Amino acid sequence: MIIPRQEFKTPDSPRVRAFYYCDAPEVLIYGARNTSKSFTIEHRLLTLLEMYPGFQALVCRLEYKSLGAVFSQLEGKILKYGLTDKKNPFVFKNSSKTDPRPHLLCDNRSKLCFGGLDNSSKLLGNEYDFVWVNEADRLYDMSVLGDLRGCMEGGRAGNWITSRGLKSQLVLDMNPSHKKHPLWMRVKNGTTTAIKFRHKDHPLFYCWETETWFQHGIDTVQGLLDSYPSGFDRERMVYGRFAAAEGLVFSSYSPEKHITDMSRDDFGSDSKWYYSCDWGGINASGIWCQTPDETLHLFKETYRKGESVEDTINRIKAIQKRYNIPAFDYGVIDHEIDTRFQLDKAGLAHKLADKDIAKGIETCKWAFSNGKVKINRHSLDDPDPTLLDTYQCLKDEIEAYVYLSDDNQTGAKSDNLPDKKCSDHAIDHSRYLVQDRLATDNWSLPPVLGTIDLLNSN
Repeated sequence: MIIPRQEFKTPDSPRVRAFYYCDAPEVLIYGARNTSKSFTIEHRLLTLLEMYPGFQALVCRLEYKSLGAVFSQLEGKILKYGLTDKKNPFVFKNSSKTDPRPHLLCDNRSKLCFGGLDNSSKLLGNEYDFVWVNEADRLYDMSVLGDLRGCMEGGRAGNWITSRGLKSQLVLDMNPSHKKHPLWMRVKNGTTTAIKFRHKDHPLFYCWETETWFQHGIDTVQGLLDSYPSGFDRERMVYGRFAAAEGLVFSSYSPEKHITDMSRDDFGSDSKWYYSCDWGGINASGIWCQTPDETLHLFKETYRKGESVEDTINRIKAIQKRYNIPAFDYGVIDHEIDTRFQLDKAGLAHKLADKDIAKGIETCKWAFSNGKVKINRHSLDDPDPTLLDTYQCLKDEIEAYVYLSDDNQTGAKSDNLPDKKCSDHAIDHSRYLVQDRLATDNWSLPPVLGTIDLLNSN
């Protein structure tokens, strides 16, 4: 058990105390944003450096160039004020011929080194009592953890001497990711001990002595709720849960929020109608209704392989007639000249899509997050029989996959994940229309409630 110096105040938070006194060889600290994960690890690490002369520690990230944030945190939050003494006991040393690792040197010969896992040869030839992998959610190669553990196994550095003998510890921190993240799998199989931090654990947010929230904590939580209004992002970044599905393009997707059961009669005469098209080997198109509250509803969708532009136009007009849809304000399409000519001939007004994919994804992400896009259940009209055996998603509700895509998928059948080639086309035509209407109407952010409920649950 670690026995802090007399001058050091034992943390009030039970979860922070659990981390300070944890004896497990590998510990994962996870939680929502702004739950003091890094802050707490830094405090504990510098405390250990002061407590144990000659203590050897390493802080690393996936890439060395990103360590600047860690330097700033240490200097701005801790080293500027010292830890337990008025005099700062630490001096920063840059890399040299005798020690290629930049490091902090304590006045008791303890050393805190810094490195990147992208150049691990400088790190793995040394022995450590303590290793911290910061922002480990980006780490997928678990073999490197075995290498790091090998630098500490059995307390080989020999400086962390407790009542139970020599000790060493590997600590990782992360914001939750998808449930199949390899670090979470290590927790599930018992390799790693996990401790979840909450916003109450931040010393600037909550007072455990009086059991009251500081205004700064309330404002921070409200800011997170505003930034992540719904879906998987809110689950991860606000509630600190491993909930995001792997392969999400727009991770704010939530079936409960985005899938609706609206019929044609639910859209009044004050609504506006649009269409969107993505042409190619598979022609994908959508028929959209924008209601007076500025919400876009994907009412119907077509998805046909090897269909001519003329046939797709006729299919759109047939749906328009079947559901008594008034004239479209316009459509948003990609840039083929022949297509534009045929749309003009059919009397369908159109605009060219902004094909900046990165910008479009961010626009759609904002629109989905803030409830500005709804997708009608079973919106797919007359599924293409030639695709049903190839694309699993066409057998289900394609609208549930309209903004899902997994980079590792090849288009083959999958029981758990959407088919990349199937959803790509739906993503494209949807992005064209959503991005166009968002730029046109300058949608406003709806108010988000729930701060007090979240604080109480914390």
